[in-house]
Amino acid sequence: MKRVTLDNLVGFVRILRESGFRLGLSEDIDALKGVIAAGMFDELPQDMDLFKEILRISLVKDPEQYGVFDKLFESYWVYGEEQEKIVRRVEVRVYSEGDTPEPVARFISIYSPLDVRGRVPREARADPRERITMRRIFKLIRRAIPTEPGVRRRISHKGELDFPKSYRDALSTLGDLVKLRRSVRKRVRTHFVIAIDVSGSMEDSWESILRLIRSLRGFSTNRYEVFLFSTDILRITNAIAYSDEMLKQLIIKSGLWGSGTKIGESLYRLITDYRGYVRDTSVVIIISDGWDLGDLGLLEKSLALMRRTVRKILWLSPHAGKSGFSPETACLRIATRYVDAILPLEILYDMAVLRKHIRTNRRVFSG
Repeated sequence: MKRVTLDNLVGFVRILRESGFRLGLSEDIDALKGVIAAGMFDELPQDMDLFKEILRISLVKDPEQYGVFDKLFESYWVYGEEQEKIVRRVEVRVYSEGDTPEPVARFISIYSPLDVRGRVPREARADPRERITMRRIFKLIRRAIPTEPGVRRRISHKGELDFPKSYRDALSTLGDLVKLRRSVRKRVRTHFVIAIDVSGSMEDSWESILRLIRSLRGFSTNRYEVFLFSTDILRITNAIAYSDEMLKQLIIKSGLWGSGTKIGESLYRLITDYRGYVRDTSVVIIISDGWDLGDLGLLEKSLALMRRTVRKILWLSPHAGKSGFSPETACLRIATRYVDAILPLEILYDMAVLRKHIRTNRRVFSG
């Protein structure tokens, strides 16, 4: 049995990466913080099941990899087997706040698998059919969750006086206004606020995210707002109309792409600094895997404020559609108390998946 030291944690994370696990710096630090919080750091783990659960929740994003993780955990931590791997050490500069635990800073300095600022988004193939599909999908969501009135009206005794309708009815009584009609405008429009996580842990979804951003080009900007976030948040609604190269350069210069994740701080800025773009009729779509390195208290505060401000909150996770998925991260456990639903990201690309969730989530998909 191995002692839970920095070197041993780094060694285990390296083995996971070499075995096909996609891990960013934020997941590594989450695991270390969990071990410290459980009082297991620099000790022999007395509760091996708890220790394994802490590492699994922090380091395994795909439920299908649980079996592989369990075998590697047992071989490395229980039986003490060594797996010789050649891993390039990367030196990084650490900017740590005063309240950052010293082991966390040392952990970053021992090993970092990526450059945490200014990574370059991969190219995504352009397909005109995707834009058509995207329009149909957002139209279907708009019909399922109408939040803003359109031009047409419907009869309602709670509405305002509708003289044109009253006069038309009067034709049947030779022009006598026997009854005054009242009506309200039908809710047929929806205002979308789309907040997209582009941190390192979302790397597997980067191509899909770029295709989504490209597909939104040409939509009326009166009907949606788009933000990218990782450790900060950036509004790109107007930038979507730019050429692909100009948009790419804007994203790179922002330093958000492939960085760490501070969901709470980002959402708090969205609902406060950008409050002019978020309406009480908005449907907020948060695209994120829920791996957060930031302040969980601020995350809860942000979601609570958002819940009081907007009409609907949908959280789309790239893992939600996979078998065995459950909101196990601390971030997603908090989110379940405030969002209307946690749904698979595929609903934005697959009409059949969206229709299925509309049928099974009538409470969510209603105006």
